[in-house]
Amino acid sequence: MWFQLPFENIWIISQDKNMSTVKTRVTIGEVRTFLREEYAEPIRALHPLRGGEYSRAFAFDTSEGKYVIRANNTARTFRKDVYAYRHFRSDAVPIPKIIKIGRLNERLFFSISERVAGKVVEDFNTKDLNELLPQLMRTLDAIHSTKISSQGKRSGDLNMRGVGMSDSWRSYILSIQNKTGQEKEFFEEVEEKIRTLVRYCPEKRSLVHGDYGFNNVLADGKKITGVIDWGEMKYGDFLFDIAWLDFWSRDVQYAEKFKVHYKKVGIAVENYEERIACYQLFLGLSSFVFFVNSGQKKAARWVKKHTESILSSTIKNKNASRHAHGYRTVTSILG
Repeated sequence: MWFQLPFENIWIISQDKNMSTVKTRVTIGEVRTFLREEYAEPIRALHPLRGGEYSRAFAFDTSEGKYVIRANNTARTFRKDVYAYRHFRSDAVPIPKIIKIGRLNERLFFSISERVAGKVVEDFNTKDLNELLPQLMRTLDAIHSTKISSQGKRSGDLNMRGVGMSDSWRSYILSIQNKTGQEKEFFEEVEEKIRTLVRYCPEKRSLVHGDYGFNNVLADGKKITGVIDWGEMKYGDFLFDIAWLDFWSRDVQYAEKFKVHYKKVGIAVENYEERIACYQLFLGLSSFVFFVNSGQKKAARWVKKHTESILSSTIKNKNASRHAHGYRTVTSILG
């Protein structure tokens, strides 16, 4: 998981007294020592990359090619990356090949993968990102269209064997719990709204990346070259990915742009606004829990405020819809 809050970079936040308690701690010296033992040939151009909220990532070259090594406290995400590569990779869904996973030392696990060309979409300026949006949309459409009929019938987060861990998609959305002991009133108010909106959420399953865009999609300026970090992948409603993008975006109104996109390509989407709102409220609560429990107080405050804004907008839109419906009814009678 990685995202950038509108006010500043999560990694910058993590440097002060609010530092995340889940961020993997590893030095470039430790990584260099490991790679020298792993490879008989010289390691060149070792340098850190912008990592996730959990993993640390480093690029390096050998005479054989260009690679990325990631370090994490657990191998869970790495094994899910392997599963995604073996089962979901295609020309339309470019997933870098995982070369090897294993133990880096007594504390950490590692994953070495092929390094694809390009840079993460988070590093594109607004103009270039807008030009890249059609490609970003087509790749996400391809992910959502990936065949999963042979992957069982369960939904929600996947385990390392690619099996959903929830009986249904709606039960997954309703499974969020306040494990912080804080902001009980806020949590209960948002939960109540989620319960009223979840009835609009379909049980039809699609492959959901769960962490799409920002630091997990690479592009060379013309096309998407890699979709990485499949640790949050799920089976469920494809609009979850749109809600995720829109929730964390600083500059792009992804929900509106995808709504236009779906209409343009002829994809019928029922209850679009209700489903997006439901998933954004879910993301708000789950992110609030994550930030509080990882000691990132500033990020937790921003997420709470952002979620309250979404909740308020959802209530206003519902009231406006009721008013408009009532007006149409009266005028139709009078007419």
